[in-house]
Amino acid sequence: MGRKSNRKKGRLELRDAIKKDQRRQNLISYLILFSGSALFIWGISLFNKTFIETKTQVYITLFGATIGTLVLYFFGRRKSYDLLVTLFLGFYLGGSIPFCLMATTNYYLRNYEKQILLLNIIQTGNHSRRKSKCRRPYAIVEFQNIKKEIPFPCEYETSISNYKSVTLTTSKGFWGYEVFTDKKLND
Repeated sequence: MGRKSNRKKGRLELRDAIKKDQRRQNLISYLILFSGSALFIWGISLFNKTFIETKTQVYITLFGATIGTLVLYFFGRRKSYDLLVTLFLGFYLGGSIPFCLMATTNYYLRNYEKQILLLNIIQTGNHSRRKSKCRRPYAIVEFQNIKKEIPFPCEYETSISNYKSVTLTTSKGFWGYEVFTDKKLND
């Protein structure tokens, strides 16, 4: 009798250990998804104020994603992550860390010597409404062979097409990419 109850007790302990391990993995996965999302959103909001090519942003993300996937694969081998989950989480967190790190250091560690630029507007338009009543106006300008979409407040929704140029107050970022801090439409 004692043997059967010991086996049953052992199976229950093993089952509890597996459940704890699965809960821990789920918690880690959710933390990676949440922190990766937050870092990407923050990085995107800062890169929207920076004159940087899209391909540079993609290279930064892919470099970090490759390293993140390798780290997660080699350190997570003892865990029971599937290969696709490891790839996804590695790309998600690994890509968002250098993306956000480059955006924040370029923006917050910039040179505060201001430069005033007068740039001609190439194109204007409005984004879709979504939930608000405003169709968000924007103007596309070109600086150093980089086209940038500059968003404007809703008060310019109908009149954005009447403007011919934009005055930007910029400064050189930590990594050498220009950051604009102030914008004004000109006739």
